[in-house]
Amino acid sequence: MRDKDRWGMSPCVIENKNLASIKRQGDYRSLTTPATVACKPLKIFGAHSLEMNLERKLPARSIATVRNCLVSGQSAALFTRGWLHRATHWAVLPEVSLGNAAGNYAEFFGRHRSGWTFNVNPTLNPQRQVKRGVLIGSRYSFNHFHFVCDTLIRALIADEAAPDTRTWPLVITEGSYQQSQFIRTLFPEREIIVLTSNELILFNELLVPVASSFSPDDPNSARLAVYDVPYIKDLQIRLMGSNPGQVPDPTNILFVKRKFYQAPNGEIARTILNQDEVISFLDGFGAIAISPEEMSFSDQRELFHSANTVVAMAGAALANAVFCRPGTNIIIICQDRNVFPEYFCLMLEELGLRVSVVASKGVQGSSHHPSHLSVIVDIADLRDALNWCNIG
Repeated sequence: MRDKDRWGMSPCVIENKNLASIKRQGDYRSLTTPATVACKPLKIFGAHSLEMNLERKLPARSIATVRNCLVSGQSAALFTRGWLHRATHWAVLPEVSLGNAAGNYAEFFGRHRSGWTFNVNPTLNPQRQVKRGVLIGSRYSFNHFHFVCDTLIRALIADEAAPDTRTWPLVITEGSYQQSQFIRTLFPEREIIVLTSNELILFNELLVPVASSFSPDDPNSARLAVYDVPYIKDLQIRLMGSNPGQVPDPTNILFVKRKFYQAPNGEIARTILNQDEVISFLDGFGAIAISPEEMSFSDQRELFHSANTVVAMAGAALANAVFCRPGTNIIIICQDRNVFPEYFCLMLEELGLRVSVVASKGVQGSSHHPSHLSVIVDIADLRDALNWCNIG
């Protein structure tokens, strides 16, 4: 049968299958998973109206082996074809235990009242065929925090739960040069297949590890978001080595800068509008202002490992806390409502770090999304946080 006939150009319907159906189309195995993870109440400076959810449910870890499946390069969407031009969308696997329909960023998927469906007649003819792979990339891998706390952990789960696949190539979505350095540090000899955004790949056999992560598309469910915290310490050891070395008398204060980007509609979302004032204030304490996205893996690791205190807005850069030593102070800057700093604290406490929050005034109109407002930091609140860290 010709590929075009097999994979077709006919309309397909996405089916969110239950576990029984999934097991018929591949091999699916649940893995032992803790029920919940939790963090302690946070020390918060500044007036705030934050509704904390300090204990969060962990979805079940799992391992699936899917045969003769297609993977979309844009978001690692995974599906198999069946009879009558129907397709099973395997992206439900990470969230099926919570009863949620998974979203997808691939251009040929669109919302439907019953879940997700193709919004055009897609060409499902694969550009290439690969014998085997371990899919660790996801639709969130472009985000550095999700990459570190989900993508890399999926690789660790596969290594542990399916040791016979350790020679299979790792399959990831397109990302930054720094991300490739992270993976090379964990797996220096492993072949890596990068899914480019405009391709479909047919895998004869694909291992799909699923970590205990839940990243909802619905902002109303954001307080339930979680990741596989119990693997964070193991990830740190693998990234740093068993003996990363001691830092004599560390005094460095790192301030992680936010990019200033104004959208065509005038919005300036998720940044610190008085960032220059904050940098000037911290400069009096000898702080170093950095942009991790412009740095190599080794430079990030060295700077965060030597830091005594890290000041950063709630966001992806906090993933670099995996390089910090136990006892390092982390000061999270966030707006004073509609955000969940404890989501990051789940990781930071697991690493033995001291966490405080500077809850800052959100600037109305800076974003149409209430959780993505830019902020103005009250310097007095930041000073109080530094005092709590025994600085000043």
